[in-house]
Amino acid sequence: MDSVDVLHVHNRFTLQRGDTPDSLSADDVLGPVLEAYKGVQRAGKTRYIGLSAQDPHVPSLVRMMESGQFDTVLAYYNLLNWTAQEAPSPDMAVFDNGQNIPLAKSLGMGVIGIRSHAAGALSREVDRRVQPGTLLEEDATRAKALGFLLDGPITNLSQAAMVFCLMNRDIDTTVPGVKNVAEIEENAGCMDIPPIPPHHMDRLRDLYSRDFRE
Repeated sequence: MDSVDVLHVHNRFTLQRGDTPDSLSADDVLGPVLEAYKGVQRAGKTRYIGLSAQDPHVPSLVRMMESGQFDTVLAYYNLLNWTAQEAPSPDMAVFDNGQNIPLAKSLGMGVIGIRSHAAGALSREVDRRVQPGTLLEEDATRAKALGFLLDGPITNLSQAAMVFCLMNRDIDTTVPGVKNVAEIEENAGCMDIPPIPPHHMDRLRDLYSRDFRE
């Protein structure tokens, strides 16, 4: 390829550069990083530039988004964590993504959903060893409460995860991780599956508000 459609700044954002490994501050991103990305854009190597918004330092992310310099945002959003769209319940232990989807829409930015399947927790089965004390372990435990979604045309948790993301009209496109053609075909087929019915969504919201504790 001679160019890509969109190039994202995919570091974590913190108050100061290096507060976590490989993190950048808002000053870094709006200074030398933006200058470099604009250069790539002027050279015709990318059409658009954007920001990652996974587990960010929210004030830094807001400052970067409101700068008007970026076209898109990668928003962490799935069945187990809705905080890119709305604030979590006080009883929830999930990390708060700072409701960046509504902010992006108000600024005219494109929203690209990521982690739709929670690194495999929202799939037929986790295909790797789950390390104790990790987010994957926590998400896999929460996901055990979602069996009621396997109803009608939704026959497995992977489909439920994809349909849930497709239901959010504030997300312009969702990028699921895939490992083979079968997974690509299954995800594409979810576009023809009806939305999760209202009574299941009511139960899902109740479980979500209690951090999936029965």
